[in-house]
Amino acid sequence: NENPVSIESLFNDSEEIKCEFENPKDTFDGIFTFLRNSIPNCDNLHDINIVDIQASSSKGTFQPSILCKENPGWFWSSKEEPNQWVKFDFKNCRIRPDHYSIQTISNSLSTKHLKNWVLEGTNADGFTPSQVQENDPRIIWTELDRRENNYDLSTLNSIAVFEVHNNDQFYRYIRLRMIGPNHYGNHTLAMKKIELFGQIF
Repeated sequence: NENPVSIESLFNDSEEIKCEFENPKDTFDGIFTFLRNSIPNCDNLHDINIVDIQASSSKGTFQPSILCKENPGWFWSSKEEPNQWVKFDFKNCRIRPDHYSIQTISNSLSTKHLKNWVLEGTNADGFTPSQVQENDPRIIWTELDRRENNYDLSTLNSIAVFEVHNNDQFYRYIRLRMIGPNHYGNHTLAMKKIELFGQIF
């Protein structure tokens, strides 16, 4: 699908736009929401080629692109394998995240909620998007935030906001990657929704 508008038209003279986390009641009013609201009739940023959303694997019929919809309706889940991740390619944009929010799944009897993970960023200069997707070991990812043995997302339909502790650069690619088992004790990565806050240009 072609973009209904040019993404560059959202920015004036390369000025950075702030989509910062300010109101605890607006846990999903960040960068993805700004982009959706700036584009007419946009529900899924992936489908109109604004943000490419990919994962290490997917289980079931739903793809990771639903994570950034305003109302996902269901949830996305990876296969049950170690080191699962979901990645966001902002293509012509660059972002500097300072917070991010996650909503756990709400339609399952299991507790496959995040417990151990890192948020990472890279510009992958000199590498193609395919090489990034294939997790080329030569690509250097910068760790932006790390959570170990975390219980903020331990129940169904939980929502939590996390501060990014290393946010002094802008990145094209942002990746959330599991570094240990979830609250169910296996390696499935499952979420209903995610949002990033910070600056974008």
